[in-house]
This record gives sequence, C-alpha cells and structure tokens, in this order.
Amino acid sequence: MRGSHGWAEIDAERKRAIIRGIVTGRPTRGPVHAEIDVTDRCNVACYFCNQQDVRTKDQISLPHLKRLVDELAEGGLRSVRMSGGGDPLFHSGILDFLDHLDARGVLIDNLTTNGALLGPEIARRLVARGAREVIFSVNAVDEQDYHRMMQVPLGTFGRVLTNIRGLLAARGTGVLPSVVVQFLVDRDNFREIPRMYALGRSLGADRVVISNVAVPSGANAITAAAAGGNASNQDNPVNRIADLNPNDIENVEVLKGASAAAL
Repeated sequence: MRGSHGWAEIDAERKRAIIRGIVTGRPTRGPVHAEIDVTDRCNVACYFCNQQDVRTKDQISLPHLKRLVDELAEGGLRSVRMSGGGDPLFHSGILDFLDHLDARGVLIDNLTTNGALLGPEIARRLVARGAREVIFSVNAVDEQDYHRMMQVPLGTFGRVLTNIRGLLAARGTGVLPSVVVQFLVDRDNFREIPRMYALGRSLGADRVVISNVAVPSGANAITAAAAGGNASNQDNPVNRIADLNPNDIENVEVLKGASAAAL
C-alpha cells in the first residue's frame, strides 16, 4: 500500500469529522498527518535541487523533534512524511528519532531519500514498524551519470543500489514498505529511459517513476506567460522534455490514465 497522508490510519468517525471541518471551515483536532523536514543537511549536491542555493548545515535538534512529535501525537497525529531541504537520513539522530516515532505510535507514511544512508539498521526499523512507502531518488542509470547529476564521489551509486536491494530483502515476502525508484530525465540522459525502467524492475521496485528535470529559467518573470494561471516549470525552456528532438528518440510511447498509473 502506498502512502495515504494518514488517511488509512484513522477510523470512519475521524474521517467524517475532518470532512465536516473542510465543509464548514471549522477546525477539528490537531493534524493526523504531518510533513517533517528534520534537516537541511544533505550528503549529495544534485545540480537540479531547488534547495542548493539556500542550503545550510542546520538540523532540528533531536530533543526539539521529540517535543514536536509529542505535542502532535497528543493532538491525534498518526503518520508523518519525512523529506525536506536535505536528506532526512543525514540527521545525526535519525535512529533515535525513528524509535521515538514508534514509541508514540506514529507511522512513517512516506520517506523520500537518495538512499545512500539507508543501511541495515534503518531498513529493519522501516520494515518492522510497517512504514508505508520509501521513495529512492536514484535519478541516473549508471555510475557516471549519477556522478554528473548528484555530484558525489564515484562509488555512491553502487551503495544506493545495494541499499535498495537490502530494504527489499529485509521486507521479504511482505508488502511494506512499498519501494519506489525514481529517475530524472534531462537532455544528457533521455536516451536511457528504457534502461532506467529496466533497472528499476531488476531491483524489484514496486513502482518506477520517470520524471523530467525542469530548471527554472525566470522566463515567466519576463514574459508573464503564466500570469493568472499555474506557474509550472514546464513553462521554462531549460531541460524540458518538450524541447527534445523527436528524431533523436527511436521509440516513445506516451502512457495516460490507467496505463501510466500501472508503472
């Protein structure tokens, strides 16, 4: 089962109360789900990351994180998503934090990570405590392209693949957590889309997600092309899949609806 933003963790009465609160505009109790950005620190330097220019070496202290979870749990918190400006597993107290979430009965609904630090200790905790979904931002299909995109020492790519296999091995015949392998496509690697899909499947991932890199160029600020609408990165010309030369691609199949969801 994929992440549900806490919806799967509450009973019908609580769901009805939340829906009534949305309809009437009146607050209910505290949130049942929260996204917690535990750290701004990261162990990679992805060229496409929107946090690169503002990243610091700060992290929320472990005592503060525990107080935050305690307060939210008292108000009815049932699950969290761990993502953020840095990689959540790069927090120096991550094991203690995972243990505290478990002690307060708070489920990990989603963990998004580059996976380089998801070793056996973390994998065992995620499986034993029924985490719902782990998204690995692999992005590249081989060592050299990973080095280019993530700007890390050679060897990191292999460790990430080992950690993905390790989590799936720890899961065994179970279904949780659902493992998602995510790739990013830009002008330098778009020919590797078939290999990306094949790699994801060979790892045993439950889902393979392939997205395009969109680096904001500021074009909208100049042309006001998105005025009154959605300022999507697809409106920016840098690294858009739409700008690729179709003559460079032997075979492209566009999937929509149920076919795309099946990936």
